[in-house]
Amino acid sequence: MSKTTVQPYKSNGYILATLMLTVVIDMMGFGLIFPLLSSLFISGSNSFIDINTSLHIRYIYYSLAFSLWPIGAFFGTPYLGELSDRFGRRKILSICLFMTGASYALSAISISTGSLFLFFFSRFFSGFFGGCYDIAQAATADISTPELKARNMGWITFAVSIGMILGPIISGFTSDGSYIRWFSVTTPFWIAALLAFFNGVLLFLLFSETYKINKQARIKLAKVFSSFLFIFTDSRVRRLGLIFLMLNIGWCFFVTSIPLILTQKFHFDIRFTGIFFCFIGLGFTFSILFVQKKVLKLFTLKNIYIITTVISTFLLVGNFFYPSLSGLWPSAFFFALFEVLCYSSLLAMISNSVTVDLQGKVMGGLGAVASISFIIAGILLPFLSDLSVVLPLLAGGIAYLTSTCIMLGTKE
Repeated sequence: MSKTTVQPYKSNGYILATLMLTVVIDMMGFGLIFPLLSSLFISGSNSFIDINTSLHIRYIYYSLAFSLWPIGAFFGTPYLGELSDRFGRRKILSICLFMTGASYALSAISISTGSLFLFFFSRFFSGFFGGCYDIAQAATADISTPELKARNMGWITFAVSIGMILGPIISGFTSDGSYIRWFSVTTPFWIAALLAFFNGVLLFLLFSETYKINKQARIKLAKVFSSFLFIFTDSRVRRLGLIFLMLNIGWCFFVTSIPLILTQKFHFDIRFTGIFFCFIGLGFTFSILFVQKKVLKLFTLKNIYIITTVISTFLLVGNFFYPSLSGLWPSAFFFALFEVLCYSSLLAMISNSVTVDLQGKVMGGLGAVASISFIIAGILLPFLSDLSVVLPLLAGGIAYLTSTCIMLGTKE
């Protein structure tokens, strides 16, 4: 029988702080990538595909580069979630970080050698071992009381926002030789690799295990994806899992289409795209520091979700009909602000729906669901972008509105 071995968060704040630091460094590496892909595949500069490649094929390559990460995560995250329940969070988190570092190194090598296949493989490899965030969520659930769970999940999201601010800044200022002569588009990937390795060492030294289980228990490979199936078959989380799917589809349409819009419509380079993503990170940060705690006191988790997703729908649809930089900048900030609120409230609702011994399984399953969301958005993105580069924003708004409608009929 599995059991937790730590007391609630109030007596284990250092554990939450360690998890946050792990997520910050991990997301710094992940955030480095977002400003780069549109330059690699869409614009002629810094691209390791033929400059005469048609725009449609470039859209497909761009979507594939995004989608292979969540495809890898779909196969890896449920397995890693189960392993973290079996062997503990600390050991599996460390393995994930070291292998993620290796994947970033492969990405840099693939660009230097001009190997598109190796680059795509590195993206899949990175996704397979990219389970740090989901395991960190499970560890946070381990040390949280039901009353503190939404707040603590919010701090993990805050760590994500810090990483997402720092990552694009590093990427924007290290991807060419403007500041240091030997910098190139591969430099951010090497920085991401070093950050992941450093993170792995730091975690091994500082992190105290939050979870212990029966060492005699066995993990059957045939049931690796049971956590994913659990989300859609267990009556406690099935409906919430569908809401989570639609929410993430909406978010994925936004985050994958923004670099294309900035590159194609407004001619942004890597640096300014990175700055734009920093603005998104600032929205996350402001939400955690100044908004979330007050909102949690005023509204139920369900009402928070409904209010924030309705506003997010209007932001996405509004920028589809009236795309402009004067609208995109504030919309990105507020969209990120509300994303923290709806995402963390939904996570808390799902986590509260299951027993403590299923936290790793449910968080691993949600990671796989998020991966499916990216895959769906990635498949549709080239076709929507061919019609209009801003059309994915409308698709994202529809996904958000769908999740809101389902939540309206859900009991809290």
